[in-house]
Amino acid sequence: MKNIFALFVFPLFLFSCDHSNIPTKPAHSGSAGEIIVVASNSLWDSGIDSVIQDVFQYYLPMLPQPEAAFSILHYTPEQFSMILERHRNIISIKINPNLPLNESKFDLLKDKWAKEQLVLEVEAQTTEKIKELFRTKGKDIVRMINEYENKRLSWLFYAYPAKPLMSIVKNKFDVDLIFPQGFEVAKDSSNFIWLKREKSRNLSGNVYYIIQNLVIYTSPYDSDSAFTDASLLKNRDSFVKMIPGPSEGSFMTTVYAFQDMNLYPEGTDVSIDDKYGRLIRGLWKMENAFMGGPFISLSTYDEKNNRIITIEGEVFAPKFDKREYLRELEAVLFSLRFNNENP
Repeated sequence: MKNIFALFVFPLFLFSCDHSNIPTKPAHSGSAGEIIVVASNSLWDSGIDSVIQDVFQYYLPMLPQPEAAFSILHYTPEQFSMILERHRNIISIKINPNLPLNESKFDLLKDKWAKEQLVLEVEAQTTEKIKELFRTKGKDIVRMINEYENKRLSWLFYAYPAKPLMSIVKNKFDVDLIFPQGFEVAKDSSNFIWLKREKSRNLSGNVYYIIQNLVIYTSPYDSDSAFTDASLLKNRDSFVKMIPGPSEGSFMTTVYAFQDMNLYPEGTDVSIDDKYGRLIRGLWKMENAFMGGPFISLSTYDEKNNRIITIEGEVFAPKFDKREYLRELEAVLFSLRFNNENP
């Protein structure tokens, strides 16, 4: 293997952890993707609100409609109660006049008041210093919260796993994935499997169905060029065309453009099970049918079998936001672990 498969990951933060009495702490509260920000009204209105919005409420890429990355809930210290302190993600911001001008407090704490909780405590002497801290460390915070949200979902899935299907995947692809109950095998071939889950949801007195797909497929590894986005997407289209649409002759494909808009999927390098991975976010559609939505695709090198394995999640939810449905599938993708035993 060439250097493309060497990815070194360094810790972003050092956690201040106290696990001695974790079992006595309550479970965290709040919905996935929510962040509580605790700051006085005067501090919040001094421009901190705009900085927080820039850092945490940017529009997620490759979704059919604009959706912010996180939902922000602002509370003052007086409003912050024992119930709120159990929230899954908390950012506490304070002006501390006793700190030296060039010093600041920027501590990310784990399990402070609840299990599986993240609390970021930020203090500085001036508002401008606090703004600077968020501007310089914002991407790291976002990455850390997203990773922890995926872990929380994986822990939840592990508590209520789809064991029969997980065994099918393990026996078929020689990998472990953790995903929740509710999925069914929609199609299975030699190096391809499509798992499908349907949910119903009420809106304005009507019932709508939401579809989440998990698709796994493998292909031979020839060279590092197989991990270019163009190659991975070409490979994707050759497999997902086996997923039929609602009308005769319809099938799934990738959206690359719409009218004058460039919608070419976006790829980024990631680490998965201590290995190199390529994560691609994009939009899918049904050829010859009116149906589509977002997808997230993770490809990595299976050294034991000298092949590329891809795990993909797809969402169809035309009446609803897609962020959290896609996050659930992203958590499944990043639960991937290889069976490292020799054959």
